[in-house]
Amino acid sequence: MALTARRLPPWRWVRIGLEVAGTVAAWIGGFELVKLATAGEFSGVAQYYVLISLFLFVGLGSFRLYQTLRKERYANISPHLHDIQHAIRDIQTYIDCHRPLQEAPKEQVELFCDLIKDKMSDVLTHLQLVFTSITATHCRTSIKLVYRINGHHYYYTMSRDRGTGQQLINMDNKRVDTNHDPLSKNKPFSKIFATDNESWYYTCADLESDPEFTSTSYTAYDPEFAERAVPPRRRMPWSKKRDGQWVLPYRSTIACIIRQGPAKSVPNDKTIALGFLTVDSESRGVFEERWDVQLMFSVADALFHPLRLYLEIQNQNEPAAP
Repeated sequence: MALTARRLPPWRWVRIGLEVAGTVAAWIGGFELVKLATAGEFSGVAQYYVLISLFLFVGLGSFRLYQTLRKERYANISPHLHDIQHAIRDIQTYIDCHRPLQEAPKEQVELFCDLIKDKMSDVLTHLQLVFTSITATHCRTSIKLVYRINGHHYYYTMSRDRGTGQQLINMDNKRVDTNHDPLSKNKPFSKIFATDNESWYYTCADLESDPEFTSTSYTAYDPEFAERAVPPRRRMPWSKKRDGQWVLPYRSTIACIIRQGPAKSVPNDKTIALGFLTVDSESRGVFEERWDVQLMFSVADALFHPLRLYLEIQNQNEPAAP
């Protein structure tokens, strides 16, 4: 079926014409009102009236243009959203068809898990393209899973988008080998992982100015850096220079939990949380909480079952965690 351009109905054109005419009439009416109120000093006041009106029109027009461009960016991500769901579906099918048997050798299980992680990179790469398109900034995406040792929870990066994953693979492996990332030392992750919390996500437009932000990533990117960075301050409102040092390659972020919560159709009402889906940007103030968080949750929820199967397969030859 061929697609045709959508045409506005005649009544919409009439409405637009009336709105334009009403705006012009209101401006002229205001001009005449100023003329009557100022009498002899009309000339100078009229100039201010025209200038103020011009600034208002330009400002409102710029704001409207920004809103329109943002909406167009959301409209342009539809193919990437389809690619994400397509890739997740294929991962689920691959697990169902090629899952290793319980008695499979450890090498076969490890190879299978590596293939799943590689396929997850495709999902994250499409998600990265979604947010790069929306924000017009360089973004990174990742899946972080939680594991337990001696009753303490840790997290690790299971997969990243392809570009970032190739750059940080050695650092990510080292963080897992050394159990570098206790969940308790990452306050945002700890909060949304807690069973008594009901927000299930963390977002921040400027991590440098968030006094609640703590993370072990400081020492991962710079081993000599303190785990808790002192919140830097701007020297002047117009200056980009800040006090202190920021070592992380991102300044704004969204993290959504990957979980199965209680549901009417699920007999077990216990919440099961596997980890986090994250996106971050090197720029500040680029994410729209109202829309982008829901976009992240749509992917995080779809990832729950493939990731749960992945963890079951990964751990089938491992002793149970204490």
